[in-house]
Amino acid sequence: MLAVVRKTENGYIAKFERHLKHPIEKVWASITEPEMLRKWLAAAKVDLREGGNLELSFDLTEGNAFTGKITELKQHAVFEFEWGTERVRFELYPEEGGCLLILKQIFEKISKQTPMDLAGWHEHLNVLIAELSGQPTLFSYANWEIVHQKYAQIFEGSMT
Repeated sequence: MLAVVRKTENGYIAKFERHLKHPIEKVWASITEPEMLRKWLAAAKVDLREGGNLELSFDLTEGNAFTGKITELKQHAVFEFEWGTERVRFELYPEEGGCLLILKQIFEKISKQTPMDLAGWHEHLNVLIAELSGQPTLFSYANWEIVHQKYAQIFEGSMT
């Protein structure tokens, strides 16, 4: 399912929702612990506290790296951090038989990078779900390209 993008007072929020059949504690570990982040997102160094540093190095995919601060942290509920000039926010909610994972990318303007970022999050979430299910898979550039084209069509005429 593609992210839903909505305009806000200060920019945009892209929102991904995934209903997972895994306990919040397991999903929380996957989105906050360096050894788990490496399996689906990037090599990471995490000072897990508000104001703590977060370093992500995408050695196995894009090859780029990000360093930012953790802007909000609520155990088993919210993990938000800087993503360059943007923010990324994970929210977890208990559900029958698992939890709801919401991933938000919060940004000021739509650029040519936006469809690429959203396609990246989309595919990384696929890898996370496979990892949580005990069926590890690699990031698929073929899947990324398909989803990237869909996002590019959505934002056509809006990119700067």
